[in-house]
Amino acid sequence: MNEIIISKKLIAVSFVLLLTAASMIIIPISGDSSADSAITVTDGRGREVTFDSVAMHVITCGKGASATVVHLGQLDKLVVCDTYTKNATEELFNDLKQKIDKGEIMADGNVYSSGIGALKSNIIDAADTEKGGKFDKENDLILLTASKATNDSLYTYLTDPAQGYKKVLIWDSITDYAQIVNYATAISKALTGSVNDKVKSMELVQNTISDKLKEEKVTEDAKVKSIYISSYSSGTYKLGNTGSLAVSMMNAAGANNIAFDDAKDKPTYAAVKSDLTTIRESNTGKIVVFIDSYVSEAGIADIEDAMGKENMTYVKLENLWNNFSIDSKDGLWMMACAMYPEYFSGDVPEVKSDDKGDIVLYAAIGGAVAVAVLIVAVFLMKRH
Repeated sequence: MNEIIISKKLIAVSFVLLLTAASMIIIPISGDSSADSAITVTDGRGREVTFDSVAMHVITCGKGASATVVHLGQLDKLVVCDTYTKNATEELFNDLKQKIDKGEIMADGNVYSSGIGALKSNIIDAADTEKGGKFDKENDLILLTASKATNDSLYTYLTDPAQGYKKVLIWDSITDYAQIVNYATAISKALTGSVNDKVKSMELVQNTISDKLKEEKVTEDAKVKSIYISSYSSGTYKLGNTGSLAVSMMNAAGANNIAFDDAKDKPTYAAVKSDLTTIRESNTGKIVVFIDSYVSEAGIADIEDAMGKENMTYVKLENLWNNFSIDSKDGLWMMACAMYPEYFSGDVPEVKSDDKGDIVLYAAIGGAVAVAVLIVAVFLMKRH
């Protein structure tokens, strides 16, 4: 009799232990399936680059690229960035700047002539194991997002056999919003093996705007008249013509770019105050003016003086909106809201993660295992 009681107790204890273990079972049904397999991405020049697996470290040469790495949740992989990232004032960069202060990220140079030497030195040191470098020249990622000439020079230097960096992705410019989506997609795949929800949201914003304008039958002639002013200095403005990220965002948001002139310089051309007055006088109705973050308050005041305030909307862009960054989706949405407030307002559309669905699936599997354990335990107890 005592043996039966002891057996039942042992079975009961075993049942509790098995049930606990069953409740903790997690089976990775979905998620990053490419972390340990080859990943092929396409850069801004149409070059296909294949990674053996996800890159474990990344080097950025521009503020927008650094912001994209942070948005993707991959800050711990960043080993070198530029001084413009280091000096950024946006809250997004707070943790990054702390890592710079601790010496975990090098940020001594930039892509301009005064900083290119220091940038190259940082990149070399990042791969120097004798100096504690962890960057793998064979499979880790370098992002070049400067001018074509600067990118060409850096690419030649970095990929020369003397340096031997293999995975260098290049974007010279953005002339269509789909290209900035492809840019973020490539970085997300290279660093995580999949496309992050924030990247998917970029496409969602673009499609939401496009679909609504089609639904409302907004024709080319009915699109809201807009211009982009990229800079102001000593009485001279630069107007967005074609072939820039800001103008591509305007186009994706449904703008009629009234500063477009195929006979003038691209992507921007010079204009003076009287030119702005002429643009206003030549175009009746509503005009939305998008102004770059670098334009001073004095410059904005002159723009308003030249174009007036009646039927005019002036919008100053945030720096990361008009940049090689996931934040461009926020700028795109803002542009659409400014031009078509009757159609667009509120928060930026976002793709919601399906993690909750996975958790429910994990719970269901754990529950099924627990039931199976219970049935076996009852059967064993009855036998005794």
